[in-house]
Amino acid sequence: MKIFLVIMLAACLSCSLSSVNPRKITLSIFHTGNVAGELERCGCSEKQLGGVARRKTLYDRYRSDQTLLLDSGDVFFGSFHDLVGSRAFYAVKTAAMVRAMNKIGYDAAAVGDYDFAEGAGFLMEGVKKAGFPFLCANLLGPQGDPALVPFHVIHRGGLSVGLVAFLDAHVVTERYRSSLGDLRIADPFDAAKRVLPELQRQSDLVVALLHFNLTDIDTFLKANPEIDVALVGHHVGAGTARKVGNAVVVSDGELGKKLGRLTLQLDEEGRILSYDATMIPVAEEIKGDREVQKEVTSFNRQVRQKKFSEDVFFLPPEKDSQTYIGAEACAPCHPVIYQRWSNTPHAYAFNSLTEKGNEYNPECVVCHVVGYRARGGFTGIAKTPYLSHVQCESCHGAGAGHPRTKSMKARVPEETCRKCHNDKHSPAFDYPTYLVISNQCTLS
Repeated sequence: MKIFLVIMLAACLSCSLSSVNPRKITLSIFHTGNVAGELERCGCSEKQLGGVARRKTLYDRYRSDQTLLLDSGDVFFGSFHDLVGSRAFYAVKTAAMVRAMNKIGYDAAAVGDYDFAEGAGFLMEGVKKAGFPFLCANLLGPQGDPALVPFHVIHRGGLSVGLVAFLDAHVVTERYRSSLGDLRIADPFDAAKRVLPELQRQSDLVVALLHFNLTDIDTFLKANPEIDVALVGHHVGAGTARKVGNAVVVSDGELGKKLGRLTLQLDEEGRILSYDATMIPVAEEIKGDREVQKEVTSFNRQVRQKKFSEDVFFLPPEKDSQTYIGAEACAPCHPVIYQRWSNTPHAYAFNSLTEKGNEYNPECVVCHVVGYRARGGFTGIAKTPYLSHVQCESCHGAGAGHPRTKSMKARVPEETCRKCHNDKHSPAFDYPTYLVISNQCTLS
């Protein structure tokens, strides 16, 4: 009897302690967004964060059965208007990105509005080889059926985690409308009411990937309390977390420069007890994963073999149209300026591409030559060698007709420089300092 009472007392004490100190579950959601097709950072002038091979190495440091890796969209493109290569070039690049993400170990990704830059058919074909689902609950096919997987449930840390994605239904440009083809973006509020109840029944925790540009995120989350975590794409954020209604919200970074980490403390029912968010730099000192780097190397090799910078449609010269003549034609009238320019990095800009094997990558070439994809501009190093490097006309405009019938802009405005010296390629660029250092951007 005494032994029986001791056992019963111990059992009651165990139940009491268990109710006071319930088991906590730690779940870390790693995330990227707005990567815009950046397989590797160009490093034109400064050390730069990012690169898929480094990202794999970084994520491997934390990977466990209590982590998952997601992307909130704009995986392949950063805009509709900055495309400088051919569709064949972007097909090779998209395939390389998908293979890299497979090897990194993504659990799911959303489609972003910019991912339609080459058309819906191009995107749908590109995601077929992904070893993880590309999600969107409100992208519909011609018959009104889901064009992509609406939601997906995975198991981590003893929990069922429901993943869902929504795309903004506000189509603001005709180019975007035409890129969708037969597909239609349904209202995300209506789609949420349709899919979230079922997803919540299957899940302990619901994570939504929201790729909105005009739809108000806070209004959407307050209207859909089933969502526990929201990762926000399109809008670039600092990776800090905030609470909106029932949901913990984090905005993603850009260009793969940092890996977001949202760590949740949950109870056994999946209720969030606490959370912490941070962004981990994908720093240059991180050694890239060998297998993922093979995909980047293979992509670069194909670009060189197929000379993709020359595989584009160039506007043919027309009578009386502005065309480019090269810096040598400027030298007789501007010998001092020409000599000054000859001693700057601009005068050897194309060489930096050749040294790195990027001389046929259109996304690199566009900023290292004169008039790329413009009428009468650079079409290839063999055909137009006199237009290689960054020359006078890169900044002051096409020179045909000058000085007889055409004047040239003397001072170069900052927006001209920013076309190439932007946050993506030249994050440390400072216009006033650059003018002093270069001493080349004013014609005399």
